[in-house]
Amino acid sequence: RVVDAFFFHPTGERGLCRYVRASGYTDLDGPAHMKRANENVFCVLHIEGKAGIERLSDILDVEGIGVIFLGPYDLSQSCGVPGEVQHPDVVALMEKACKMANERGVAVGTYVHDATDCAFWRERGVTYVCLGVDTGIMMDACKAFVQSAQGGGN
Repeated sequence: RVVDAFFFHPTGERGLCRYVRASGYTDLDGPAHMKRANENVFCVLHIEGKAGIERLSDILDVEGIGVIFLGPYDLSQSCGVPGEVQHPDVVALMEKACKMANERGVAVGTYVHDATDCAFWRERGVTYVCLGVDTGIMMDACKAFVQSAQGGGN
């Protein structure tokens, strides 16, 4: 259903309004816009629970998926170890998912905390990395500024 909603006909059944920015707000480019859109996007599926990993083989059989993105925090919650993203159960499931996706030629993404975490997952076939989130990056920058402005103290 995700792939159907993501792509225009003939690949999928994505809702169609040709009067959008991507088609120049005009219907003059309708069929070409739909063809171009199907050729120039890729579908990223978030797999964030044990059930998703358990069904991953079936999921990877669906044509049109460009990336599976593994959500380590949600996966940790699903494993009963909330927030423990380096817990052996979480790591094992993510490694299993990486192996399966790589064997099928589907790219894998995940969230990482730092360069060490990034290297760990890249060694396991992750090629799409999300480093931090905007609010965390801003908060860390503001904390560093305040500490610097206070002369390095708390």
